Parts: sequence; structure tokens; C-alpha cells
Amino acid sequence: KQWYQRRVAITTGIGIVICITIWRMPFLIDDILSVFNSNIRKKNRALAKEVYKNFYLLLLDAVTAPFATITVVTLWRLKPFAQQVKESWSPDPSNNWRYRLSLYNGGTIRKAAVVNFLCLVFVDVPCLCLFLINTVCLLRLPAILSSLLNCSSFHSEYPFVLITETLNLVVDLAFLTLGGVLLLFRPVAVVQHLLEDEKHRKGRELKESFSTVKHVLSKAPHCTEKLEEMVNILVKSYSSSDDKLSTFLLSKIVVDFTTDFEYLRMKLMDKYVDDKFIYLMTKYLFLKDKHAHFMYRRFLIERTHIRRPSYYARLKNLDLHQKEYNTYLEALRHVEDELTNFKIASIPLWETKIGFLSRSRKENQTVLIK
Repeated sequence: KQWYQRRVAITTGIGIVICITIWRMPFLIDDILSVFNSNIRKKNRALAKEVYKNFYLLLLDAVTAPFATITVVTLWRLKPFAQQVKESWSPDPSNNWRYRLSLYNGGTIRKAAVVNFLCLVFVDVPCLCLFLINTVCLLRLPAILSSLLNCSSFHSEYPFVLITETLNLVVDLAFLTLGGVLLLFRPVAVVQHLLEDEKHRKGRELKESFSTVKHVLSKAPHCTEKLEEMVNILVKSYSSSDDKLSTFLLSKIVVDFTTDFEYLRMKLMDKYVDDKFIYLMTKYLFLKDKHAHFMYRRFLIERTHIRRPSYYARLKNLDLHQKEYNTYLEALRHVEDELTNFKIASIPLWETKIGFLSRSRKENQTVLIK
């Protein structure tokens, strides 16, 4: 009996506390009326259960109330919090409003309050610091504002925008530091590469390649001399040489001469430099590859004469070969003259627009790295 009286006193005290707070008093009264209107036999236990339940929910409300208050007062996450509270209300009109609020929607509101508070502390405050850093640096501020204005869901997208742009800011600062260091050691080259546009870049690369082409063409007489020497060597040792070996030795001299030339041509083709200059280089390589063929024909004439001597046939074959060879050399020299006397158009550094502004951010970074 004493234990029963103590339980009644505790339950009554808890009920009085709930009524004093007013917040859950309507819910407690409605639960008590529901118990009396039901067919439950042990109504005392049911009443005590409802009192304890409402007291437990009151404690939960007391714990989550500061979170909700801070979220509402700061105003920053008020809109998403209000949307979550609004979505927590069930559209079914058959349910009692108090029942929905106390059992299901009350838990959803508490969860929304805690989640928005945690987002405010661990997401919004750090993102605010990132925004202030970007505002002070100014480099990525236009990109941030543009991305934020185009956000479909601001509160869910802006943290990713700020984090991404802050990382880009770190990269930009690193490249600015690199540019500053390069300005100390290579000021002319850095300014030139950053300010030049696409046309000026092609002109500069063509000028650099033009000097290499001239250097390669200056070795052409030496290549011809080596071919003639190889023909004489093959003629003297004709008994131990076969056709495949002779062709290989003559072709190797030409290939060794044109390797650098071919590499330079492919490099210019990849960078889409002057088409006319590339065409002349291709034409020269096509003609130069035939040089070994003409020398091999001369070797065959001499070898045939040694095997079956006939001065008339030898002179006639040499005369026909020399006419074709002279025509070939004339065409080859004509292409060499066109390459040597090729005029590179002079392009102003700022003809239309500064290259630094016309290129993208990553392209400018690539220029600095190179």
C-alpha cells in the first residue's frame, strides 16, 4: 500500500510538472481522456504510462528546444528548418492533430532541429570562414558568386561550391607563387608566354623550328657525299654485296639525315603551325627519300658493267641516269630554296587580345609549368 501511494504521488507530481510547463498539457489531458473512454481494465497503469510518456517527450523537447531556438534566431537555416517542419505534417485529415504532433511529427521536428543545428555549427560556420578567405583574396570571388546564383538548392549546394573554389584558390596561389619565382629568374620568357595569343605562339614556334630546319639543310651536301662514298665502296666490293644489303646501307644514310627533320615536322603538325611550311617539309622528305633510290640505280649500272663489260651500254645508262638525277636534284634544290627563304609573318604581340585573358585558367597554369 505504501509503494502504491508513492507511485501515485510520483505520477501526480510528474503530471503537475507537465501541467506547469503548459507545453505538453493539452497532450496529457487528451491522453487521459482517451484512457477513460477506452475499455481498458487497469486504467491506473494506463494513466501512469501516459504521464511517463508525456514526461519523456517533455524532456526530449527541453533538450532540443535550445537547438531549435539557436537555429531560428540565427536565421541562416530558418528556411530549410521551416520546410522540414512543414513537410512533417501529415496531409491525412482523418488523423487527430495532437496525435500526429506528439508521436510522429514531434520526433521529425526534433530531428530537424538537431540536424539543422549541427549543420549550422559544423558546416555553415566553416563555410563562412572559407567565404571570408575567398572574399579577401578576390581571385575566386566572381566564380563563387556565379555558382551560388545558379544553385537550385542553395543550402545543400553552397558548401560544395565553397570547398571546390577554395581548393581552386589554393592551386591559384601556388601558381601565382610559381609565376613570381619565374619572374625573378626568367622575366622575359614568362611575360612573353603568358601574354602571347595563339597566332603569336604559332609564329614563335615556327621561328624556333625554322632555325633547326636551316641547320638540317646545311648538312645536305654532306649526306650526298656519304651516299657517293657508299656507292664507290659497294662497287669495289660488289662480289660480297647483295641487293638487299646495298639498299639498306644507302637508305640508312638518308634516314639518319632525315630523322630530326621528320621529328620536327610531326611536332609542327601536332601544334597546327603554318600549313605551307609543313607542306614544304613534307615535299622535301618525299624527294629526299628518293635519293637513295637514284644512288642504288647508279650502283646497279656499275655492277652490271663489271659483270658484263660494255662501255657503250655503260655510257648510255649513265647518261640516262644523269639526266633523271639532274632533274631530281633541281627539284630538290628548289624545295630547299623555298624552305631556306621562307618568310615568317611578323605578328604583333597584342594583335587582338592578350593571350592571358583569352586562355582558360588551366591553360595558363600549363603555360607556367612548361
